[in-house]
Amino acid sequence: MAVCGYNPTVEATNGRLAARPCELVVVGGSAGGIRAAAQLLAALPAEFPASMLLVLHRSPTHDTPLWRVLDAMGPLTVRRAVDGATITPGRVLIAPPDRHLLVQDGHVHLDDGPRVNGFRPAVDPLFWSAAEVFGPRVVGVVLSGWMADATAGLRAIKEHGGLALVQDPVEAPAWGMPRNAIANVAVDGVLPVAAMAGVLRRLTASSVGAPVWVNDHGARNAGGHSHSHSTGDYSAPQEHTGWTTDPT
Repeated sequence: MAVCGYNPTVEATNGRLAARPCELVVVGGSAGGIRAAAQLLAALPAEFPASMLLVLHRSPTHDTPLWRVLDAMGPLTVRRAVDGATITPGRVLIAPPDRHLLVQDGHVHLDDGPRVNGFRPAVDPLFWSAAEVFGPRVVGVVLSGWMADATAGLRAIKEHGGLALVQDPVEAPAWGMPRNAIANVAVDGVLPVAAMAGVLRRLTASSVGAPVWVNDHGARNAGGHSHSHSTGDYSAPQEHTGWTTDPT
């Protein structure tokens, strides 16, 4: 199955794997996730070609509009999602307090249904719906947070042909969500937030001669990450070298 950033069809001209750009990036986090999201947005360029949807666990009574905080972090436009808003390239929509953020066709839907994993908004509903609608054109990103929200949704993204990136638990203030994702999903990359922006730029690039996603560690990732899940040993950060640029 072809996934965004990777196409199993080998180009006749140079034997390289042809790039297929990703169109949607869905991001979830909890404790420590706001800082990680701010760092990620600050590193993305104004011409970032994909859409981004963001769920962060937060008290519904918090006074400061989170979208304003994140909008000031970088060149991308960040807005609080409203029901029916169009999913637009280069724009970030963040779930409002006390509403699940869902993907429906080319729009978002806000839902006041039951809490999922104890949260509303929760990450899993966003990831599930994005996987259903965008299939192999979506990248799921799990940031810092406690508990296990996002794991089931990230698995759904993988099952629909998408890609899964996780913040390295070594640097995450709250390592629960990253660790759970790594332990239960064949993730495509475990890396510090500082490196994520570059990876996402490559995965969403659409120009001729754009960087190509090449996973040199597919077998290792599929069988379990090199961090020890059984012992919980995350004493050394993972050096992930699966993303390379096409020299041609």
